Amino acid sequence: MNRKPDPKESREDAMDFTIAHDRARLARDVYKKPEYADRGTGDWEEVTNAAALGYPKHSSSFAASLYKRVDEKTGKEEYSIAYRGMTGVDDLDDAVIMAVIGFPKQFYDAYEFAQEVAETYGIDLSKTDFTGHSMGGYLAQAVGVACNAENIWMFNSPAMRDKDMLAIPDKLAVVLGEDKAPHEDDIDYTRLGERITAFRTQNDLVARLRKSHGAVLQGGFEKKPHSIATMEKLLEDQATGNAGEGSLFKRQEEPQETGRKMMSLFVETARDLLARRRPQNDNAPQNKPPRRNPRNNGPRRS
Repeated sequence: MNRKPDPKESREDAMDFTIAHDRARLARDVYKKPEYADRGTGDWEEVTNAAALGYPKHSSSFAASLYKRVDEKTGKEEYSIAYRGMTGVDDLDDAVIMAVIGFPKQFYDAYEFAQEVAETYGIDLSKTDFTGHSMGGYLAQAVGVACNAENIWMFNSPAMRDKDMLAIPDKLAVVLGEDKAPHEDDIDYTRLGERITAFRTQNDLVARLRKSHGAVLQGGFEKKPHSIATMEKLLEDQATGNAGEGSLFKRQEEPQETGRKMMSLFVETARDLLARRRPQNDNAPQNKPPRRNPRNNGPRRS
């Protein structure tokens, strides 16, 4: 297997937005929100989910579902694994880890879930679609690459760095054990531009954190740019020919210079939310003394 990810090439063939909309449905359904209950999943049915199998095991918040359908033309069963994105403060720790280190705790749950359902249902993960929104799309990319999946779908998701892709076997071996981790030569890093498709809305910050492998298609400005419901509706409109010119998804090259700024903004926002999450001590003094510099024992300079 190729030990190094390809340059960030992208497929040049016409995008099938019907398929993209279909996978966005699953990325939305895995959230299990009451307001999404009547939207359905098309001809996909849920086979099982992470909660039913006793997850999370490594993180405090994780959700995923295995879906199945029968291809009308071939009569063969098709499978797709969808990972849920962030839902609130319980995911903030993992969001910071994902942004800074690259391997959120949910990654290990996500990989184990894929391996478990593959063994239970006799699934070939290389022929299984992986999909997700936000952090869920990041997990879909990470696990999809680890499993040599041919089709990975990301919706308003940050991309995984090359160095983190190369570190997947070692990270899994440390946490899950070498017997459960793939060998470094087992992972195929070739043709990532053909295997990964990333959709984003123009004013979504999360999806701009890093330059992505694969086809990056960008839509217009939206009132709720990060929402999976927004993404699903945009793809549905484009698949049915009802999209306005400003909402059309078009191939977009990733910006070269804004990645670090976006990353800093994301980390600062997440840390601020984490600080608010910590319980406050009512007996603590309201005016805290200034932090000391250990070198000069004086007030810390701003």
